[in-house]
Amino acid sequence: MAQAQDYNFIGVGDGAPAISVASERGIIPQVSGWDLVHETQISWTDLFGRTSRGDVFSYQQPQYVPGLAQIGVQAVVTEDKATLDRYTLEQCIEFHSRDLDARRAVDLGYGLTGYVLHDTFERVRGSVLYWVMPVNVDGEVYHARIALFGDEVDPTGYEGLDMAAGRESAAVVRLGQALESAMDGVPDGLDDPVRAEVDRGLAALAVAMVDVMIETGGPGALVEDDEF
Repeated sequence: MAQAQDYNFIGVGDGAPAISVASERGIIPQVSGWDLVHETQISWTDLFGRTSRGDVFSYQQPQYVPGLAQIGVQAVVTEDKATLDRYTLEQCIEFHSRDLDARRAVDLGYGLTGYVLHDTFERVRGSVLYWVMPVNVDGEVYHARIALFGDEVDPTGYEGLDMAAGRESAAVVRLGQALESAMDGVPDGLDDPVRAEVDRGLAALAVAMVDVMIETGGPGALVEDDEF
């Protein structure tokens, strides 16, 4: 296992967690309490560049059957960050004729800010939590957008799972996030009790994923270690 890295995550390129675009095993990390399932690889090279990679995963409650907890994941890795700024999840919601009901910023630690989106599709209320982070691909700085998906149909947590994961931001960070959310002109969704439980599960998983990637050096580093 790679050694834990001590650094300020903001703006650090050469210390970024490693991603392996050669294998689905090196894209996102295993997280305690969840089974990680690779669903499919998607070709979005026309949007995110010829060296980009897109994948769909799911984190599932162990011994999963329909009705147990499940969180969908979409991961895009690209060397061209401008494409992530150009083709956003907010635009995707609009393109697919869904309603963007709310948006707010959340603290994921290590200088990372995530964004919670609330959307409605065919009368099903859903939540998305995504963030963009620098990653190391074969010694080069790329950028990964990781998005977690949940809705009111499938639970995003279960009894016995550590749902307390999360961070209490410093006051200045909370203020910055509040201002950023308010400037969007879209409600923050904090008054939605149905999505509150969905968001809680997404946030707990997001924080756990970031922790694992920082502490281990990233899933790509672990895959590389396995090969020796």
